[in-house]
Amino acid sequence: MGAGQSTEQNASVAPMIAAQAASDAVLDALPIGLVVFDTKLRIRSANTVARSIVQSDHEAPAFLRRLCEDGPFVDWSSELQDVWRRRMTRRFEAVAGNERGAPDRFFDICIRPLNDASTSDAAGVILIDDVTARISMQRRLAISERMAAIGKVAARVAHELNNPLDGILRYSNLASRRLEAGSRQKITEYLDRIREGSLRMSGIVRDLLEFSRSHTDVDREATLNGIVADAIDAMRDRAAQHHVALRHEAATNDARVDKGTGLFQVFCNLIKNAIDAMEQGGSLTVLTQTGDPEHCVIFEDTGPGVPDPQRIFEAFYTTKASGKGTGLGLAVCREIVESLGGSIAAENRAEGGARFCVRLPRVDREHRKENSNE
Repeated sequence: MGAGQSTEQNASVAPMIAAQAASDAVLDALPIGLVVFDTKLRIRSANTVARSIVQSDHEAPAFLRRLCEDGPFVDWSSELQDVWRRRMTRRFEAVAGNERGAPDRFFDICIRPLNDASTSDAAGVILIDDVTARISMQRRLAISERMAAIGKVAARVAHELNNPLDGILRYSNLASRRLEAGSRQKITEYLDRIREGSLRMSGIVRDLLEFSRSHTDVDREATLNGIVADAIDAMRDRAAQHHVALRHEAATNDARVDKGTGLFQVFCNLIKNAIDAMEQGGSLTVLTQTGDPEHCVIFEDTGPGVPDPQRIFEAFYTTKASGKGTGLGLAVCREIVESLGGSIAAENRAEGGARFCVRLPRVDREHRKENSNE
């Protein structure tokens, strides 16, 4: 090879080297982590941010399992293979992680295929965005909103408790005067009124405690169909007394949930409200639908509908007659469902009656031992 040819080759290679160096500098300047993995799911390269996270991992699935150890179970090997074989993009938002052993870390993870995977063993990239600050801010805002709501609730509680308390004091005084006068007339009636007022106060306090209680501290596995069926069984006698027919259309593919999250209470409350609304009898159908990314439980009745679907979940708002409801039941239901990352909504059906829809995010749960054995 002549000196001229060598000089020409060096001249053509130099721009390529410079372009590669510029590309590496750009990737290293990114504020998010970027990991390139090959068709055997091995880590090929990583930018500066990602290198601080990858540490000594060489396998992409093992790295993601370690990074997201505190989050829900994900079969990372299958997810990565789907990305490069099926040319699809997968996103995982606010996944709980334990990067560097630090508590309360959250990551948005995006896995994308590379366009030139057919000519190279580089299969795809993993983008890792640390969103801990954002999630922390959202939690602080949620706590602030909750405290503001509790302040409003406290003011309403004082008002709601004052009426039955005033009645208890009044009838107690009347009963005392009757006894002092040596008369027992109407004593039984006064005691019944006192008992009614006491029961109403007890109901308000009980519902308020449910409203303020955390519902995510118990972890007992159950199924969504099973909890709905249990709630229907618990309300069946009440439905029979009101001539209401209950029907459950269960999901074909059942879903596992945490039994201790308060869902049973939510479903019982929604069924009870539907039964109470159908004073002349009717029917209530509960549909369980499971899927990805969420599950739905729908309650459809043939009652009069909801006067104001937007306000029905506000604390102390009730459509029941005075003395028959505290207005906290649906507020408690919303609190429980939202604590699980879900939502609850009400609407009036075109054919008559009300429809309540409870939406819950799908969560895959596996034992840590199974994860570690993969």
